[in-house]
Amino acid sequence: MSNTIYVQFEDETQTKIVTIFGSAQDPEYWSNLGEIQDDDPRYLAYINPQPSTAFLAAAARAERTSLLRDVCDAGVLMIQRELRLTSDPERITYLNGKLVEVDEYAVALQAIPDQPGFPQTIDWPTAPTR
Repeated sequence: MSNTIYVQFEDETQTKIVTIFGSAQDPEYWSNLGEIQDDDPRYLAYINPQPSTAFLAAAARAERTSLLRDVCDAGVLMIQRELRLTSDPERITYLNGKLVEVDEYAVALQAIPDQPGFPQTIDWPTAPTR
């Protein structure tokens, strides 16, 4: 069962809701009034707005910064520590390869804002295994 929602639209086209009321309002004081049902797509768009492009970009950059710090910076420090502590040539070769993987991952993270479709569509790179 649908419920009636009392709204004010942005303009006479009635495409965008700007205010919701708890009851009917006096049209002498309020313009572009309307009554809709709670399953109306305009109402659903009003109560569940899509995030702005700027918000999505900021969130993606924050996630990227977190991954750079938590995966790349921490990973490089751990690998460098292990390199300083080992003298095994095979282990050194393996660890140097891991450094390259972390560096490639960091480069891919840095390039995220350059991806087509950013920030709505992001192809996140796969983090290297430890």
